[in-house]
Amino acid sequence: MIASLEMSIEQRAWRLILFSAILQGCASTSWNLEETRRRCSWGFNALYSIWNCRFWTITGEIRTMRGQVLDVVNAHGSLRLKSGEAQLVFVDRSWPATSDLLWIETREGQLVTEIAITDHGRIQEIPGSLAIGISGTWRDGNPEGRIETDGKQNCHTSGYCVKVRSEQRCDSEGKKCSTYTYSQPGAYHDCPGTESVRIESDTYRRFYTLDFVDQRNPAERLARFEGSDKMTRERRRWTTSACRAD
Repeated sequence: MIASLEMSIEQRAWRLILFSAILQGCASTSWNLEETRRRCSWGFNALYSIWNCRFWTITGEIRTMRGQVLDVVNAHGSLRLKSGEAQLVFVDRSWPATSDLLWIETREGQLVTEIAITDHGRIQEIPGSLAIGISGTWRDGNPEGRIETDGKQNCHTSGYCVKVRSEQRCDSEGKKCSTYTYSQPGAYHDCPGTESVRIESDTYRRFYTLDFVDQRNPAERLARFEGSDKMTRERRRWTTSACRAD
């Protein structure tokens, strides 16, 4: 484990939100947190809730061709690529972002760049972010085991709850109308609730291969990262309790 990556999920999320803000142009290039806060007046919590980021870490190794050392620099960090342990953090961003993020960190530094991750096993860097190009693939391995976990899911049941109603009210001539919304508590057959479930899932590994290439000659591979991540895939679920109104 790289020492600088030994952090809580909350710390990692905060750093990734910061990187997202930087790539959207709201942060200063000085890495001054107070300046970043000032420029992003709507706040990082709003940024996170809007983008709803998901992220996952891949541990593996980078191997450079012929043992060479590569210095990679962009506006969001610097990194010396050489053979050894590395960790990649993929950040899956939803609307309004139009790309995902790749955070690369080794003992020699860190940087973040914009990428596109497809559902067909392809990973491609957004052109123009780095002098060195990045492209790669991912694939899922065979199931390695099976686990069962407890969880909750939404349901509907009879009970007492509050419904939001709306009605249209018009003037005496029926020309000018407005819609009014109001809350109406009462007994209903479809109140929202929660029920307990048991989830059976397969465990497997997702394998990643990323090539670092010369932008002027994409056929020339400069380095390769290979790593994997533990994954689960749900097989089936069943309820273990009655639905209870919230």
